[in-house]
Amino acid sequence: MKFKGVENKERPFSLNHYSEEQKVMFKKRQESKDKATEFFTELYNQSVAWGIVANVMTTYITLNKKSAETFEQAWNELGYKVVNEIVLRVLQNLPVNAKD
Repeated sequence: MKFKGVENKERPFSLNHYSEEQKVMFKKRQESKDKATEFFTELYNQSVAWGIVANVMTTYITLNKKSAETFEQAWNELGYKVVNEIVLRVLQNLPVNAKD
């Protein structure tokens, strides 16, 4: 099913919209996240690894109003207390933001 006015438009999530610099940054970020996911999967399991990686990246964006270039940057700049809280909450299956 095609929607009116959409037939001739480029796909909205295509990488063609981005410059080469941005594509390199996206690739670097994804490789960093994949490496972190692999590390945490070995320690815990896949579900916990995804939770930790996603919550670290999301918390960094929320606090700094910008994306981290790598997972390591987000991890280091958030600091021990914030990262520790994220990991413990993911392991205990609790929401990341403590509003309880």
